[in-house]
Amino acid sequence: METTRTKTAVTKAAATSPDTVESAWCEVSQSAINANINVLRRRIGPDVNLGVVVKADGFGHGIVPCAKAFLTAGADWLIVNFAYEAVTLRDAGIEAPIYICGNVPAAQAHRVVETRSRLILYDAQVAKALSEAAQGSTWSVPVHIKIETGTHRQGLTVDDAIQLAKTIKTLDGVSLEGIATHYADIEDTTDHRFAHQQLTRLKAAKQEFQAVGIDIPMMHSANSAATILWPQTHGNLVRVGLAAYGLWPSPETYTTVLQTALTQASAPQTSPVPLEQTVSQTLEKGGDWGDRTPELLQLEQQNLFSSDYFIPHLSPVLS
Repeated sequence: METTRTKTAVTKAAATSPDTVESAWCEVSQSAINANINVLRRRIGPDVNLGVVVKADGFGHGIVPCAKAFLTAGADWLIVNFAYEAVTLRDAGIEAPIYICGNVPAAQAHRVVETRSRLILYDAQVAKALSEAAQGSTWSVPVHIKIETGTHRQGLTVDDAIQLAKTIKTLDGVSLEGIATHYADIEDTTDHRFAHQQLTRLKAAKQEFQAVGIDIPMMHSANSAATILWPQTHGNLVRVGLAAYGLWPSPETYTTVLQTALTQASAPQTSPVPLEQTVSQTLEKGGDWGDRTPELLQLEQQNLFSSDYFIPHLSPVLS
């Protein structure tokens, strides 16, 4: 591993000054990222776009340093969840294709145009807002219609999706680049019959588009688990999240060839958590963490970082 550190919020020199050093930081290995991208590239081949998810501050690893590291390693696209994350990447001077996979309200259409992003789409009003925002711009927004295949999180029926595609054809500044879907449980089970059904439905949707004369340049569905398990899901783009950071989505997708990118971290306090106790202030408020048992979190021999809201406030170091 390289020993010279480059980082976003804290430089190596600043780390020697008590006035400038962050109270919490994490170190991310460039060599591990390189290795993981090489593994994934070999898995999908040269003709499939390798998209890496850097949403949620790069899963806490640092959105900007990780985005640059992934691109250096050979990733093709960067994938974010919100338009403001695309702004962060462009402000950092990153020019790679950006795909927004989460909801973009019509009021934020201008951010999509300004950042020259593409996005998932399932709302005609957003399509019209994108068209309006693109007037006078050199950027025609590529959109990917989300097909509902069984996850029921965003997405349209095939009939509604075709109607949206017809609307898009009437709009300036917007172009249909592809269709996509998301698997409901591929990473959570060894029984992949439902995921097979979802892929079959997506392929059938493409055929229905083509039957009415609508060209579909791209089709994609693969998350980390699908990328690892199913070559037939790769399509024109894979959308890899945790695997790119060296983490496996579940025991079913465990692979020892991935390398953990997060190599070390520092926090103002660590504290052991007994098995019989639950974690986080959300317990009293009925939050998600309060519903999770220590057994599920496997805290018997682990220490929990006490750093406000943990990962989002860490200062990333790239080594």
